[in-house]
Amino acid sequence: MNELPSTVAEVFESDLSVPLSQEFRAQTLNTLHTHKIICYRGQNLTDTQFRDFALSFGKLEPRIAAFDRGEQFQDLHLMTNVAPDGSLSAGHQDTANRGWHSDKSYKQKPSMTTLLYALAVPSTGGETEFANMTAAYTDLSKATKILIAELKVIHHWEFAYDGKPGFREATKEEKRANPPAIHPLVRTHPATGEKSLYLSYFAADIVGMPDSKGRELLDELTAHATATRFVTTHNWQKGDVVMWDNRCLMHRGRPYDHRTQPRTLMRAVVQGEPPV
Repeated sequence: MNELPSTVAEVFESDLSVPLSQEFRAQTLNTLHTHKIICYRGQNLTDTQFRDFALSFGKLEPRIAAFDRGEQFQDLHLMTNVAPDGSLSAGHQDTANRGWHSDKSYKQKPSMTTLLYALAVPSTGGETEFANMTAAYTDLSKATKILIAELKVIHHWEFAYDGKPGFREATKEEKRANPPAIHPLVRTHPATGEKSLYLSYFAADIVGMPDSKGRELLDELTAHATATRFVTTHNWQKGDVVMWDNRCLMHRGRPYDHRTQPRTLMRAVVQGEPPV
């Protein structure tokens, strides 16, 4: 092993409710590039303040219409197992998020960073795990690096949203709005120049490779990249704002007792650039 997992950079004294200075924004991006994950503890934000903080880093992706929960802003997304009547249920979204993925990898411009703001957290379980795709790439053999260097992967909304366990069927409108995107299997970070694997449960096939062989290779690389030695776990506290670098991480939510424990996170996704 040549590299350790990402380490969460914990910040205790920053108040994200006030406008960001250019210096603070630059410092945040530098920390993000170094640690890949930042946690701002003890925040008390309105939806507007959380959104303004996220907007400091770029354009926000609109949420998927099927997940509407009456949010104030169309580009914020309330991820919760709490129904409007107060009852608790896991539902599609909570279950689907337990698979390893990189946000919006099926887009031509996938997410640069995702931010989650913890409004309610379970007493046990419900953690978020992060897999360091830069470390996973570095740890590959030279022969494997040569094999995958020029490969392209088809990332497809429909590949995930086709009725697999935890996923509903994609609608015709969603299929039209989310055509397949082709991205390099080995991605170069635009700010650091580091190379990373670029995988997700949206990764369907490898261009020019028979489906079975492509699927086998993607599954092998995913198993490698999500080995314990590359994974960091974040244990949520109410008031946490966590942001991470989607360009070099995969993530997943962990199970909890959704029947008795509320878990509510507000999500903002900052649009990135086409992977190279």
